[in-house]
Amino acid sequence: MLNAWLEVAWARRTVHHLERLRPEVGDIAVTVKRRKPDEDRYGQISSISLSGRLNFRGGLGRRAWPHTVKHLAKPGDADHDDLLAKAREEATAEDRHPERVTHRELALLDRWKVPRRPSLVDCRALHEAMDNATEERPMQVVLENHPALLANVIAGHHGIWVRPQVRLGDRYVSDFLIASRTSAGLR
Repeated sequence: MLNAWLEVAWARRTVHHLERLRPEVGDIAVTVKRRKPDEDRYGQISSISLSGRLNFRGGLGRRAWPHTVKHLAKPGDADHDDLLAKAREEATAEDRHPERVTHRELALLDRWKVPRRPSLVDCRALHEAMDNATEERPMQVVLENHPALLANVIAGHHGIWVRPQVRLGDRYVSDFLIASRTSAGLR
């Protein structure tokens, strides 16, 4: 019986704070850290659970109860962009495995995925370019048109991606970036 009373009291408190805050996806919540109440925690709301808990972008169980929210910044508020930067920084810092790639991130690479090893046609194109090319550009074109030639140089039992002409900052452009996925992860 006591347990039911406590659940009702908790639910009422949650509803009260949800009505007070009116949180929406995209809002930035500044909350109290559980273990360090003198420090603020920042999170961009990605969803609201049926229990009323605010879930934050970045996964990893990042969430908070509405009664712990000290401030809520909505898009368009003067401090929203600054708090969004803090929320993103905090989510990145909490990720213990930043090298892990999500399925959504891999889907962004689909157009550069190489589905097979080099074919006879790929090899012939390479030999012809090597015999006739007098400068680098024709070789670049052949490798862009036949990315399986580059995929062959690394192992990737769960996929290989070859992306040409990737901009690195403002000054540099790589000829190619090659990624492979094995059971050890994306490399």
